[in-house]
Amino acid sequence: MVDMGGLWGGFYSISQVIARLAYINMLWIGFTLLGGIVFGIMPATITVFAIIRKWRQGEKDLPIVKTFWRFYKREFVKANLLGLVLAIFAYLLYLNLSLLQGGAVLFLILRYILLFSCILFFMMALMIFQLYVNYNLSFLQYFKSALLIGLTYPHFLLLMVVGMIILQYVFMLIPGIIPFFSVSLLAYMMTVVADIIFNKIDRKDTSKEKHNEVVPT
Repeated sequence: MVDMGGLWGGFYSISQVIARLAYINMLWIGFTLLGGIVFGIMPATITVFAIIRKWRQGEKDLPIVKTFWRFYKREFVKANLLGLVLAIFAYLLYLNLSLLQGGAVLFLILRYILLFSCILFFMMALMIFQLYVNYNLSFLQYFKSALLIGLTYPHFLLLMVVGMIILQYVFMLIPGIIPFFSVSLLAYMMTVVADIIFNKIDRKDTSKEKHNEVVPT
């Protein structure tokens, strides 16, 4: 019987995480291609976030391929609708920024407003995948809640951005790992940060409930 405690146990746990991340990244590529790339990328990406969430909740031994396929198939239409809305928003912001090239004061003001809108959109986009796999909300609520969380916890979203920059540097330094970790490692990092935010939200909600129980109505 091999003792997996101590240092060797740590190495084993890390190797397990690395293997799982590489596995779901390859599945992400396969299922993205299965959907013809355009229709496959959103459900495949959301499925990666969903599986990482399950792992972090302690479900280490779930059947990965079966779970991936089930979630991918179930969320295919809704995930593509979500992607379509995000793509339309992004295109409209880009189009308006491209058109506002004049030097007039009005154009300058509108450009700054649009740049601020781009920041809000980016904040919303960072959180919307996490909300999708963690909470059962209405379609519109995903967008509203993602934006509200982004405005409430901008320092954690900044941490996500720093993590994305670091990972991009690593991928540029070691391009050979891109097919194995490009999406899964990014999703894992974002999930870790999002879990901190959700824990803070849950603690606030719990504190409010306790306060309402104490304070007479």
